[in-house]
Amino acid sequence: MKRKNIFWIIGLTVIFVIIIFAVTIMVSISTDSKLNKIKGKTEIKYKYHVAFIKSSGNDEIWDAIYKGAKANGEKDGIYVEDFGGELDGDYSRVDLLRMAIDSKVDGIILEYDGSSAMQSLISEATKDREDDIEKARKQNIDTSNYLQPIPIITIMTDAPDSGRTSFVGPSDNKIGEIYGKEVVKSLEKKKLKESLNVDFLVRNIDQGNEQTSSEESVVGVPNQLYYGLKSYVNSHSKKIVIDEPKILPSEDEFASVSLIVNMIENKKTRPDAMVCLNTFDTINTYLTVVDENAVGDVQIIGYYYSKEILDKIDSGVIFSSVCIDANEIGKTSVSTIMEAFEWKSVSERITTPVYVIDKDNVQEFKKKLLGEVKSDDE
Repeated sequence: MKRKNIFWIIGLTVIFVIIIFAVTIMVSISTDSKLNKIKGKTEIKYKYHVAFIKSSGNDEIWDAIYKGAKANGEKDGIYVEDFGGELDGDYSRVDLLRMAIDSKVDGIILEYDGSSAMQSLISEATKDREDDIEKARKQNIDTSNYLQPIPIITIMTDAPDSGRTSFVGPSDNKIGEIYGKEVVKSLEKKKLKESLNVDFLVRNIDQGNEQTSSEESVVGVPNQLYYGLKSYVNSHSKKIVIDEPKILPSEDEFASVSLIVNMIENKKTRPDAMVCLNTFDTINTYLTVVDENAVGDVQIIGYYYSKEILDKIDSGVIFSSVCIDANEIGKTSVSTIMEAFEWKSVSERITTPVYVIDKDNVQEFKKKLLGEVKSDDE
């Protein structure tokens, strides 16, 4: 009976490997047909092929990052592919990274997911094999199939111990500090209260990935962001208390909304302010605040922007929103990988801007969003 189970497990493993291999071949064939593509009557010839692996969730942000990367790539002869975007099936970022490496792309841009599996693959892809290749040549061994080092740029979340080529994104500590400033500003009208409580909403770690980087938090948010927030608030107010992070389940949106409702529905225990780290929680929080007649009673510090979020900042339901410069992250990541191709040496870490949208500048961002929508339509 045990022998049958072993054969069954071996069979399933072989089938899975065959499927991954077949998908990789399909991706390679599809990519080859795109590397010399026609745009109108002008043929665009690309020197390099870069796999851009999107993270799940916050689609507006990842679409903006990819758009910036793709546009900048076209200027420098780099084909930036939304890698896996056209594949059927639910592939993890680790699966897509494995496929990109096996497809022998010239470079890879992705967000580190915190797992040891991804860290190992990044190390494998970026490893310098010149010594191994030289030894093989001396022994008359064919080196044509030896994997050449692939530059990998991590964005948004870093993997400093993985051997990645460079990191491009905002400083977590700076984001935390900016959230802290907004929290203090939003609660100025409540300074007569003896104590002011702030709920900090985070999502649990996606797919149960093991955290391997010192910058990763046990609750799925960088430690530096949380402590940057606490540090700023503690140094500017003795009344404001930042509670321990409230963990919302990533896999169950209904459960997440229910937890947000539970935090707000009781007038005696509801927080004075709520900090959101993604657009979903920003929207779910403001909807709950409106439903529970808590507008003005619960201040909301949101994340990023959409038409809905901008409208609620304008009307005063959301106090402000902390934003990364998604387009700049995309553009800079491609510029950095181009430097890696041409010069082999790049900056270890490149920090991108963070800004705040509030009542004072919301109209500016409404115009910007309108321009982005018109550009997409064209």
